[in-house]
Amino acid sequence: MNNSYLISIIVPVYNVEKYLSQCLENLIFQTYKNLEIIIVDDGSTDNSCLIYKQYASNDNRIKIIKQENMGLAEARNVGVKQAQGEYIHFMDSDDYINLDYYEKMINAAVNSNADMTCSGFSLSGKINPDLDVKFASSFIVSNIDDKIHITDIANLPSACRYLFRKNFLNSFNLVFEKGRLCEDIMFTYSAAYYSNKIAVVSNAVYFYRYGRPDSTMTDVDSKRVAKRIEDETYAKNKLSEFANKYGFEIRKHCPDKEYYVLKYKLFSKLSLFRKKVYRDKAKYYIFGGKFCVLTVNTTSHGKDK
Repeated sequence: MNNSYLISIIVPVYNVEKYLSQCLENLIFQTYKNLEIIIVDDGSTDNSCLIYKQYASNDNRIKIIKQENMGLAEARNVGVKQAQGEYIHFMDSDDYINLDYYEKMINAAVNSNADMTCSGFSLSGKINPDLDVKFASSFIVSNIDDKIHITDIANLPSACRYLFRKNFLNSFNLVFEKGRLCEDIMFTYSAAYYSNKIAVVSNAVYFYRYGRPDSTMTDVDSKRVAKRIEDETYAKNKLSEFANKYGFEIRKHCPDKEYYVLKYKLFSKLSLFRKKVYRDKAKYYIFGGKFCVLTVNTTSHGKDK
């Protein structure tokens, strides 16, 4: 295990007293120890302050930043500005990860020299287990189409799934847009496009707690819902402009399973594996297109976002 690289974990906190202890203990007891845990208290009014102060008094890796409520996006930006680590991870304060998460992620990042490292993703309190993303093996993707398809950014754009090289974020001025919900959409797509490559890591899983009553994702307050719809539309329009500018495609739905299975399970060692789609049929080729491996019917992924 290489402990020489410092990972800064940005943990925005806003009224999460029920879940905060689990989150912090999950970080404190990681097998990878060279961590900087930056708590950004975004104007909490519950007992979250008492909880994180208690943990900070026993672990000098925990740093505390307090600010008035400015939202998740700005809390993350503030955390990054204060981060001292070579790598950045965004951790929501009600979620958790497997205990060797950072060990696996940093080893993949360093060994591959990738700007981004991607973990699996699982919904805790699932509404649909098919939305989980799990990788049977570790590999590297560098083509933007593969980055979108294989990591399934279209369905799960959460920045929490990734370990980012800090210099990379700074080089491209990648920040979350202040005051907006759905802030991950533009951030993650932009990072994926600019990154030199993404290292995909098996057996590292981010567990997202879906369905808590006060979550921004499940809040049923009419004003909050309207805000989310407005900001999601804004993010998708902005992303569409970005994609058109740089000439890549955005898919609304999951990548077809045949492509994933063939390319990254059966033929993971064949770098010349390619997919071509014509009308409603997809053909898969290896060895520069000399051999057709399989032809399948495929359905439309919908129009670009």
